[in-house]
Amino acid sequence: MNNRPDHANVSFLGWSRNSVGIPNTAGIHHPRGDLMKISIDNNAPQIFPGNFLQTPVNTHWEVDFDVGTVEGGSSGSPLLDQNRRVIGQLHGGTVFDMFGNPIDRCDVRNGFYGRFDISWTGGGTNATRLSNWLNPNNTGAMTTNTINLPSIAGPDLLCSPGTYTLQNLPAGSTATWAVIPASQFVNGSGTGTSAFMQLSGNYTGIRAPRIVFTISTDCGDIQVDKTFWIGPPQLTYHPPRIDPCTANPYYSTISLPGFT
Repeated sequence: MNNRPDHANVSFLGWSRNSVGIPNTAGIHHPRGDLMKISIDNNAPQIFPGNFLQTPVNTHWEVDFDVGTVEGGSSGSPLLDQNRRVIGQLHGGTVFDMFGNPIDRCDVRNGFYGRFDISWTGGGTNATRLSNWLNPNNTGAMTTNTINLPSIAGPDLLCSPGTYTLQNLPAGSTATWAVIPASQFVNGSGTGTSAFMQLSGNYTGIRAPRIVFTISTDCGDIQVDKTFWIGPPQLTYHPPRIDPCTANPYYSTISLPGFT
């Protein structure tokens, strides 16, 4: 992924290459695109000694859920350890008994997950292992924590002094900010994750300014922005029209910037 998703509240799950010290697990999945489901196993996952669907032995976790289950269409969903880090991806579960009869997944609630620590080195090439993509600098990290995308919290309509705060600043990063156009504010730029905005009273020109936080990291700069409205709201509407049935005039709005 080279571009920051536009969607709000996006999180990137952390991961763990550890294969020991995992007392319990949970699976999060959307079977066949359904609402999110969470399945819980209160016990340690077991390394499956057999070959699952012709895969090499000892490459899968087997879990037996105490709460919930997994279904068709859940494949690829993550298995999380007690620290909410990914340790596996769902490959399948038991669907037929030894006689070839379908199994009720509410009765048999196991799941086989490809082990993340095995996938880390994979087949030894860039296309068959995770290490090149998740740790290109080869730092030797065994775990990472879940991170949320940086975002800006602050009012959509600014009539009096207000504060805009950059949330989820990545560790080891620094932030600066600037508002465009700066002429409409007493202070148009600064450093840190908090920007105290005070209007200069100059409402001419752009009434929907934009505040931009620039995050400086070891991998380069990232910009996060938020557009808001200043001063009295502005109403744009169509000229009055006549209802052909009642002969009464009516109005319809086009846009209401600054209104809540």
